[in-house]
Amino acid sequence: WDLEAWGKSEVGGIIDITNVKEGAVLDVSEPLEWINAQMLWHTPIDLDIHAFYRRTNGVQGHIYYGNNDSDGMTLDRDAGVGDRLDDPKGNEENIRCRTLDGIDRILIATKIYNEHGCFSDYRGEVNVTTSNPRQQQIRCEMVSNERLDWCVIAMIDNSDPSKPRVVPINQVVDAEPDLNDSRWLNWQA
Repeated sequence: WDLEAWGKSEVGGIIDITNVKEGAVLDVSEPLEWINAQMLWHTPIDLDIHAFYRRTNGVQGHIYYGNNDSDGMTLDRDAGVGDRLDDPKGNEENIRCRTLDGIDRILIATKIYNEHGCFSDYRGEVNVTTSNPRQQQIRCEMVSNERLDWCVIAMIDNSDPSKPRVVPINQVVDAEPDLNDSRWLNWQA
């Protein structure tokens, strides 16, 4: 999605939370009509964005290329290997959430296919934007130096809906992230 088409061109500034343990609070001074998690990377490697989410009623879900539209969340596309490396932005995939109402938390993760790579080598990042014109872009770079299949990059923690927070995680795991795993349930800024 072109964020300018969604009225974000007038917003300046980026909040980089890569090394900020407490992350950044989303501005909810206006109702959020959408929240977008964009993954960008600049190497010819097959990464895929995933959103693992838990609703406040305990129901869990997973948005990715195999389930690209469910529960108010939509994946825009599955970028191929080297799909847009000629574009200065690089490869891009987006997951848009229509509202945080009823969402407890969302893990934003990526998986590498056919290789055990080091996520810091891919020059990648996740950018979170919202419909609120006062909200700055929140960026979390992929900086993990470990070599496993999965990297949980960031979490949108909406356990306090008056102060939803984007928190950097940058933890690799050898299997699909499980929201029942205590490290994600108890992750604290």
